[in-house]
Amino acid sequence: MVEFSQKHGISIRGHKIFWDDPIYQPYWVHSLSPDELGKAAAKRINSVVSKYRRKVIGWDVMNENMHFNFFEDKLGKTASADYYKITQQLDPQTTIASDFTEHEVALHREIQAKSARESAKMAERESAKMAERESAKMAERES
Repeated sequence: MVEFSQKHGISIRGHKIFWDDPIYQPYWVHSLSPDELGKAAAKRINSVVSKYRRKVIGWDVMNENMHFNFFEDKLGKTASADYYKITQQLDPQTTIASDFTEHEVALHREIQAKSARESAKMAERESAKMAERESAKMAERES
């Protein structure tokens, strides 16, 4: 495919080294320890990017990165950012991209902010209920 594209002047984009959606992970990935997953991911990124280095116009490193956190949940909050950096180091002359538009990023951030506000309100209500119950227990003990 690469040879055909190069022969006919067709640009190629490296589409998805990783998927952050757990549904699209190979079945065996879910049972890996964080250490094993890190090694498997390193092997994949090195293999794919090295094979197609300087043959693609850009890399979409992580698919569904704004909606899912598979690698962050398993490897830590900087996992995706680390993979973007590694890709750039392995193929420094190409463009590193995300598959999301600015609108999608803004919408995602708005949803996260709303969710955080709702969670804080729920925590406040639960805390108030607990305080009321404790107060009632103390009053009952005193009487």
